[in-house]
Amino acid sequence: MALTKEAKTILRKVAKHILAEPKRLNMADWIIRKRIPKQKQHDGFAGNIKEYGFARCNTAACIAGWIMLLYDGKNADAVSASIRAREILGLDLYTGGHDLFAVDTWDQPYQSKYMESTTVLDKAKVAAAYINHYIKTR
Repeated sequence: MALTKEAKTILRKVAKHILAEPKRLNMADWIIRKRIPKQKQHDGFAGNIKEYGFARCNTAACIAGWIMLLYDGKNADAVSASIRAREILGLDLYTGGHDLFAVDTWDQPYQSKYMESTTVLDKAKVAAAYINHYIKTR
């Protein structure tokens, strides 16, 4: 099933949003919010756990999380992120978007580049590039 024009627009907004502030992206969690002053977020892919601070908005999310946050607003919650993101994009609720939401299913070379990235900026650049690739190929 091809992505709709609206789905492509939403995905472009997500890519732009994470590039504007790379600390907003965390592919290891649906949505996380800073609740205590010293809380850190982490990226635990490939055994590479790194901690870093939050963006000024005090929120970090994966691609599905940001789809929901940008579409539904600040009341979005992590419990329904996967299903709600699929609904927003018009994808199959059970199988759609898995190759977008899970880094370990991304097309190469994006998957390897993300796993090998060591900075939040590099991870955000790879994720945004993958979103654009996904738009063009799905």
